[in-house]
Amino acid sequence: MLDDIIERSLEAIGKLDAIPGRQITGLSIGSVIGLEWERGQPIAGNWRARMNRILDHLAKTDTGLLVTVDEVLPDFNELRQLVATYQHFTRERRKVALLLAGLPHNISSLLRDKTVSFLRRAKRQRIGRVPDASVASASTTR
Repeated sequence: MLDDIIERSLEAIGKLDAIPGRQITGLSIGSVIGLEWERGQPIAGNWRARMNRILDHLAKTDTGLLVTVDEVLPDFNELRQLVATYQHFTRERRKVALLLAGLPHNISSLLRDKTVSFLRRAKRQRIGRVPDASVASASTTR
């Protein structure tokens, strides 16, 4: 999960501008214009250090980062690391937000974990049951 957050963040940065450590190595103008990229050295360090470099890069363009996690599982060690690191980001006033979703019993179990006590002060939104008609309508409008 944490590596995926790094990779997806780098993909999003690539849509804004050049990814740090990446350079254009080729350009093709055929039936479709295309670019070839070569990624330089991977971002080194632990997860927090790697995310700090990504957030530093985003800050140059006054861009924030929203991290979303669906299906929260309370026994997920990477989730604990994410939440602990997110707490540091908020204390450092980074432009980052965290959105977690999960079944009520899994969220309750996670909130009882001493290592993520920071989450107990987070704003919670309970959505309840989504009517079947709304689900059917949403799936046909795509």
